Amino acid sequence: MDSKKRRVLKTVAAAAAAVIVVGVLCSCSPFYGKVGEMMESVASVGREKAEEIRAGRDAEYEGVTEIAEAAADSGEYDEQWERELMKSYEPFGVTYHEASGDYWFNGKPLAGIRDAGYNTMTNGIFIGIGAYVIVERDENEGITRIYETDANGFADASGMTVGTADDLGTSMEQRAEEWGYAFHKERGSVKDMSREEFAAFEAKLHAKYRNEDAIVEVDDYAFWFEKDELMNLSSFCGSSANRYGAKVYADYAAADEMDISTLDDEKTDGIIFDVLKSNQGATAKEIEDKVKKAIADEYGISEAYLIVKVEEID
Repeated sequence: MDSKKRRVLKTVAAAAAAVIVVGVLCSCSPFYGKVGEMMESVASVGREKAEEIRAGRDAEYEGVTEIAEAAADSGEYDEQWERELMKSYEPFGVTYHEASGDYWFNGKPLAGIRDAGYNTMTNGIFIGIGAYVIVERDENEGITRIYETDANGFADASGMTVGTADDLGTSMEQRAEEWGYAFHKERGSVKDMSREEFAAFEAKLHAKYRNEDAIVEVDDYAFWFEKDELMNLSSFCGSSANRYGAKVYADYAAADEMDISTLDDEKTDGIIFDVLKSNQGATAKEIEDKVKKAIADEYGISEAYLIVKVEEID
């Protein structure tokens, strides 16, 4: 899944003896304008928490707290910081799903996790299919168990409305309509997919619904797509043998000519490197044309489906 869809808003506040996170798990940029009011309310909570702890924090934690406050104020978030925080839940059943890049519990993506005094996160995209999770701790603040509840139980425990806006009864289909997205259901499970299988499955669905802004819900996951969005087909490839580097995108309409699940970013990277090495004196336009032709020939598709971005390497 494209990382630009992942971390639009995370609000964070850190205290001396505990970490408080109020945020939106894997919030999605297509929805940012649609749920701005919800996100702003979450940001406000984060700022209030930062103010609350500012006066009483221990000097030992001052640097960490200042970083967290800055994140709360700016809406920026350090994904690695979150990863470290979430590791404490892993012995109790919360897992990081490598293929999708989300956190899961009991075979379902996390719709919400509540760890009173430490961490509260929600992800409205998993309404109806995700797990709402409560963390229990003992008098020494050690985790004793993590268990799944329903949306109402989560709301009661957290004091938050569940999902993305107002009431608990709103389905993902209703949310999609509110946001101006089409809603589709497909059969399939991503739980046991490898990264490659997940990427291929996502690409096929995106190609199918490429002409609309759409939310596509499968048995245990939900995808969100924007019309006219391009597929990343390679890394940005640069070589000391050439002053230019290149990255390749593909139009999902390429699915009309081929099985796009056979597109291989490592293979595409190799093709780009070969072109760069063998055309050291070429202009940017020549590199673009040669890369496009080589990839089109390799996959047997029209060059019209490929977009090659060439940049000079400093």
